[in-house]
Amino acid sequence: METPTFLIVELRLYPQFLSVIAAWFHSQRTLGGFVGTLAECERKLAAQFENADIPVTYVTLVDGKAVGAASFVYYEFTDKDAVRVPWLTNVFVEPKFRKQGLGNELVAFMEMRAAKLAHRQINLFTVDKRNFYQRRGWSFQYKARLSGSDVDVMSLALGNA
Repeated sequence: METPTFLIVELRLYPQFLSVIAAWFHSQRTLGGFVGTLAECERKLAAQFENADIPVTYVTLVDGKAVGAASFVYYEFTDKDAVRVPWLTNVFVEPKFRKQGLGNELVAFMEMRAAKLAHRQINLFTVDKRNFYQRRGWSFQYKARLSGSDVDVMSLALGNA
C-alpha cells in the first residue's frame, strides 16, 4: 500500500488536535500499565506550547486530519545524568492508517529532528516494537520493568557524533 500524502508539524501549531492526541497517548499509556489521568496528559501536552525545546510533540496530518503523533522528552533517572539524551515516546498512528508507512515516516522525521538539534543519541522504550526499531538501525540496550510492564530500552546513535 502506498504511503498517503502527509505533513508532520509541531502540535503547538495545531492546538485544535490537543485533545485527540492526549486521548491517544493516555489510552496507550493506560494499556501499558502507566498511571495518570487524561486531564494530566492534556496539561503536559499544553505545557509544551510554552517551551521552545524538548519536550515537544509532532503530529502527522493527512488531508488536514491528525492521524499520528510522537514526542521527545527528557528522562532523568539519576542526578548523574550530565548529558541530556532525548527519549522518543508516544509514537502513535491511528489504527486505520497503520501498515501504510506513516509510522516509519514519523519515526524517520523524529530521528532527523534530533540530529538537527545536534543530539548525538536518542533513546526509547517499547513493549512490543523491538523488531520495528531494530530494522531502522536502533540497538537494543537492556530490559527494564516500568509500571509493571517489561520493556526493551533501545538507542540510536546519530550521525553528528
